[in-house]
Amino acid sequence: MKYGKRQTEARRQCPWISRKFFGSVLIILTGLVSSCQKTDIAVTDPSAGEGPALISFSLGSPTFTGSKAALTPENFAKAGNKIKVYDRYTTHENLESVTGSDRDQYIDLYINGGEAVYRDPISAGSASHWNFTDADGSAKDYYWTATGTHHFTAFTWEYSNGVKTEDGEKMISLKDCVGDRDIKVKSSDETDPASPDYETGITYNPRLGSVIIKDWELMQSKQFDFCYATHTREMDDPDDTRDPHRSVELQMKHLFAAVQFRVVNLMPTSITFNSLSVSGMYNSGSVVIDKDGNLSHLSTDNSSSRSFAVDFGNIGYTLQSGKSYNVFANCFNDTNNSIGTDGCILIWPHSGDELKTVTMDVSTSEKTENGISLFIKNQVERWEAGRKYIYTINIADNKISFSAEVVPWINDDIILEN
Repeated sequence: MKYGKRQTEARRQCPWISRKFFGSVLIILTGLVSSCQKTDIAVTDPSAGEGPALISFSLGSPTFTGSKAALTPENFAKAGNKIKVYDRYTTHENLESVTGSDRDQYIDLYINGGEAVYRDPISAGSASHWNFTDADGSAKDYYWTATGTHHFTAFTWEYSNGVKTEDGEKMISLKDCVGDRDIKVKSSDETDPASPDYETGITYNPRLGSVIIKDWELMQSKQFDFCYATHTREMDDPDDTRDPHRSVELQMKHLFAAVQFRVVNLMPTSITFNSLSVSGMYNSGSVVIDKDGNLSHLSTDNSSSRSFAVDFGNIGYTLQSGKSYNVFANCFNDTNNSIGTDGCILIWPHSGDELKTVTMDVSTSEKTENGISLFIKNQVERWEAGRKYIYTINIADNKISFSAEVVPWINDDIILEN
């Protein structure tokens, strides 16, 4: 479905949006790239007395699982949890060849930040548990079109009463962090999040089909897991023999890295663990997630870096011989439970040069070490998105050694002879 000059002019002059039905259903898009655009999209014809096919979703496994700080389909598949969805609908076979604002006539924001909620059991007429809802909780239906291409971008958004684990922990959601601010929608040819076109926070760019995250800060007191996914569906692809109305498969990926610290007592007697702090981390970052799910323009900043620390002061924590302590597990026991029983700190990915700035200080009754570099040549030289890194600090014979494990690849001991 292409637009001619007459149709384009009519779209530009139209200051209103309407909904029409012609035999089979026609949907007038409610979230347009330009406020004066108007587009009629033909929905697939009903058959055998059935209504048009609803758009619904199925969530795949994240990059790594088994951690409260790293969402899994199992612990996120709870009634009331939500994902936020954008659907960039295009009608040009080679849209990338069209430049500037001319491409806007071929682009519509079919779903503009729609919230798909998990329902159990599956709603009547739906293909999955995940379907759209209005602010009042009523169903909001989006239907598959007959032609054109849909580029979906979705990310975890809200947890109904928190994502609960066996320990009753609550995890902060992105909506908790955004607060009353909306996800902004802005069209621009600029791809760099540092551009003045983008404000601090999260912007969806329909012209690019990208999510732009600018200067987003991760702190010890505010930890949340940002999982995202993209999916492309060409409705009239002659080479795709699958049902075009099947659920949108969202293979969730983690935007951040997860880092865990454990202290192990290898002494024959008990020791006192006093404190551990990690500093020099780049905890503010910007990134572009393109319409194909690739990360680009990733940049980080440690100018506002805050140390992640646990300090028992003069009291200390008694660690029995042969026992280990997960340092950051439950270090906040308020209603947020920012870091839970897995003890994983969620942090922006770090390049090699950035990781070289990260150091660790450890203090026990047996030994104190300051300025331990977490950059390990030929082993752990970077923190990558969607990876979990486990640092184990071993206390033995008045020495501190630590092993760094990139699940499930690396496990190597390094002895510090200070």
